[in-house]
Amino acid sequence: HYKISPQDSKEWTAEDKEVFYDQVMMVLFDVPSCLVITIYTLLTLAWAECFVKARLRTERTAALKKAWIVYFALFNLTVYCVQLALDGSLFFRAPRKMVGSIIFASISGINFSAVILVFVFYVCHNIRFSGFPYRSQRIRGSLARVGNVMTVWTLSRLAWAITALLVFAYEIELLHDSNTPAWSFLVLLLMFFACEILPIIFMLDYSYLSLVGLERVEIRWEDEEEGSLTTQASPPLQNTTSSPSRSVMWNDDIATEPLLAQEEVSTEDD
Repeated sequence: HYKISPQDSKEWTAEDKEVFYDQVMMVLFDVPSCLVITIYTLLTLAWAECFVKARLRTERTAALKKAWIVYFALFNLTVYCVQLALDGSLFFRAPRKMVGSIIFASISGINFSAVILVFVFYVCHNIRFSGFPYRSQRIRGSLARVGNVMTVWTLSRLAWAITALLVFAYEIELLHDSNTPAWSFLVLLLMFFACEILPIIFMLDYSYLSLVGLERVEIRWEDEEEGSLTTQASPPLQNTTSSPSRSVMWNDDIATEPLLAQEEVSTEDD
């Protein structure tokens, strides 16, 4: 019986298979965390868009929105580059236990950094637009519901960051614990459900999905409720040029939302 194989090849031993299994498990544990961070930052952009649309403002926001996208791209590019370098080092001759600890520390640091940046983002925009009133109380309540979604996601990211920090600080073998495998499985399942699955379920609630088109939806709701008030004759066009109206305040929105300008002109008499 003859077998053709390269001379320098060697069969995998049980120890090699166990090492490879631990490496793959660490990567599978790390990648979803990065994806959830991306969703979290993307939801922050959605909240910011709703926040700006809910205010009566006098400044353009086109440049501000471009800055949001740039910051979003830079942050996520940094996150994925760091995680790619750490995950790739697992498959080389670097000490596996040390790299695993660094990965847990990086997960904790990235989540803490995302929460801090979102908090700073929230405070800065509230200060910047504090002088501009809300368009209506209904829109204010709708924005509060979007804020509730962001609060749930922020708490889940904090919980995930604290858990990863405890695993790193106390050197807990969470992924390949041979002494108490049942408890390790239950802890991991609870973490994934509470910190990643539950926030996604909360995000997919109908009340949040209806807020994706916040501006159009709220204008039509107000039109249906006011009825005859919104059907009154709008002021002459020459009057809109003599005095600043709300439709003149949002130059960047009128180009993309003609319904917005029409609604504001029609409600000028009210």
